[in-house]
Amino acid sequence: MKFIKYEIDINEGVGKEYPKSYYLPRSLHGFIKIESNRTSNDTVMVVGSFPPTQTEILAIDIENYINSSLFKKEFPETGFDVKVLIAKINKRFDITICIPFIAKMTPSFSYYSVKKELIQKKLIKYIKRKGINNFLLKINTKDRGKFGYLTVFGTALDKGDFGTVGRGNKYSGTIPLVSSSNIEAPCGKNPTHHAGKIYTILAYDIAYDIFNYTRNKSQVFITTRNGDPIEKPANIIIEIFSDNQIGEKKEIVQKIINKRLNLIKTGRYTKTIINSDVLQNFKNRKIPLISI
Repeated sequence: MKFIKYEIDINEGVGKEYPKSYYLPRSLHGFIKIESNRTSNDTVMVVGSFPPTQTEILAIDIENYINSSLFKKEFPETGFDVKVLIAKINKRFDITICIPFIAKMTPSFSYYSVKKELIQKKLIKYIKRKGINNFLLKINTKDRGKFGYLTVFGTALDKGDFGTVGRGNKYSGTIPLVSSSNIEAPCGKNPTHHAGKIYTILAYDIAYDIFNYTRNKSQVFITTRNGDPIEKPANIIIEIFSDNQIGEKKEIVQKIINKRLNLIKTGRYTKTIINSDVLQNFKNRKIPLISI
């Protein structure tokens, strides 16, 4: 047997332009230390909206259900790289789901077929419990003959099909095509200076607050310039969907924005992001991240 020697290069995440404290929000004593005069790391534009549509909620719920501990206990041969595509046409939901099976836990094609049929029946019942009866559900539509969706690790990654950053890990949990879609991915970004990460969460929190106080859906667009103070984005543009005059709501919206920006300035957002279980927040759609 031939052994291959690997060398691991550890990147400390320190750039030549800034001191280590710029990148590391924790002090040597383990206390969170937020530097003053923080600036945006890049020129950024983001958008957030609230509330999500019925279709978006259904997509998130189905994915969370398939990746839940109870589902995995019943179907341990399924992987976590689940894709849910839903098109709502008039009042009918066209649902396509891709669920990878782990090859070493799937002994035969007949086993695969039986399990896929059981999963189909279980998902039909789950969707109906959501009060949705007019829908079409298809699973693993690329299956042909005796070829099913098998992977090594339960993800398309081992097949080299990894898409792009942000494609499936949006902060909203969905990739909407009929409304504004954010281009930023929240994972793997520094929470002290990465404007895309901070402002994405900020945009969704502002949109949530607007809905909470006005009961109107809104979209919040935020832009900033590289090097601008992190608590002073260049533009915050609010689009409120309402049949009524929104003049009286401008004061409410302005107060919401001021409160949120102050939480950016004091480092509250950075501290909350650092101390949060990001994956769990994402799965449970914890919006707002910070209540005001």
